Amino acid sequence: MKLAIGGEEKDFAGKVEEALKGLPELAQRGVKELLKAWTPLHEQQRRLYKELNKTAKNDAVTQLLMTAPAIGPATASAYVATIDDPKRFESGEKVAAYIGLTPSIYQSGETEYRGRITKTGDKMLRWLLVEAAHILLSRSSSDCALKRWGLKLQQSKGVGKARVAVARRLACILWKMWKEQETFNPEAMVA
Repeated sequence: MKLAIGGEEKDFAGKVEEALKGLPELAQRGVKELLKAWTPLHEQQRRLYKELNKTAKNDAVTQLLMTAPAIGPATASAYVATIDDPKRFESGEKVAAYIGLTPSIYQSGETEYRGRITKTGDKMLRWLLVEAAHILLSRSSSDCALKRWGLKLQQSKGVGKARVAVARRLACILWKMWKEQETFNPEAMVA
């Protein structure tokens, strides 16, 4: 079963119904039951996201963080909930380490090897920041130093490493914005 590409999200159930026409009766019944279970969950998810939007719009800190490109209410709210107080951290790099966006380091004698990110800390916030970095690099129309730096890094190191590096830098920038109560500056890169 293959669904048609594109269209509105609310058309999903209609696309599923259309795709079911060529399937055997048993398969149709199974998919229809799954669709019945999916519909109320999807509606609940949409209601909760609207509520999150309202809450984020009424909070000064999340509004401040949402001035950064690709940072929406979910990412800003998760950042505020996880970091709690920006004064707990000495620098943005400490925040990135707390979230698990810094590379692991192996040292022995004169050998130093930087590996993959540590993935400690809040998994959801780390995922949201990497997704925000992906959106910034691939779909965002905003032009800022962070995006230009990420695109340059993407050409030399690859998409995955660039995403994580931009997410790490985004975590640092958000910390600095919150600590100093300043909106996002598209040309400043120091975090």
